[in-house]
Amino acid sequence: MGLASIAASLTLACLVVAAFLALTLSYAEYGRWELALKERERILEDKIRSSISIVGFNCTNITADTHNATAYLKNTGLTSMHADCVDYIIDGVWASKPNVEAVPLPGRFDQMVWNPSETLAISAYRDLDPGEHNATLISCQGDRVEARFNASKCGDGVCHGGEYCLADNSSCPDNVCREPTCLGGCGQITISNAPDVGQCDDTFSDGLCLSAPCECGPGGACCGVEDAPCESAANCCPGYACTDSICQ
Repeated sequence: MGLASIAASLTLACLVVAAFLALTLSYAEYGRWELALKERERILEDKIRSSISIVGFNCTNITADTHNATAYLKNTGLTSMHADCVDYIIDGVWASKPNVEAVPLPGRFDQMVWNPSETLAISAYRDLDPGEHNATLISCQGDRVEARFNASKCGDGVCHGGEYCLADNSSCPDNVCREPTCLGGCGQITISNAPDVGQCDDTFSDGLCLSAPCECGPGGACCGVEDAPCESAANCCPGYACTDSICQ
């Protein structure tokens, strides 16, 4: 075999090797591109299938200067998410991760996987002025929800909407046979079978009691007790009968 033939054979071999390497690199590049495409498809699919919504809010001060602003966030989508991967922004300021905690409700999450229909209680701790504030929550998939909430200062003599503060009970309306409460805002607890001192004996129109002595009945209205005048059993508290126009 002459030198020319050997050179031609080597050239052909080199071309074959080069073509093989090029084909191998092409397949490798295609494989990487295919994997990247599948990952992008997965991310886009999760994005399309994901959704969140705020189903409640509570903000009360736990110290004189610090509020616990808790948003109740529900996974309303079709895909699971990480429970600790939600950004919390209050009045345009990001609440840093060390100051935010996410608690699953009712506490049975599978290793903190936030499954569809489950709710997170996401709390941030901030010094907030009393009044309304803006909250924005963003999931890892990019879902964004916004809400306004009311912050309060316990003990300031005003029961703000959504405030849980027994020290501000007295700022709520005090009706006959009902005690005022500042639990989730102003409310009232019915007094049953006990006198509402200074009110029930003096306010006979709030119920069926015709005249003292009266007590608060189980329905939250004044009713007559022993020796109270009556026209029928309806004027007397449970356990008393109207006999000779007297509750006995």
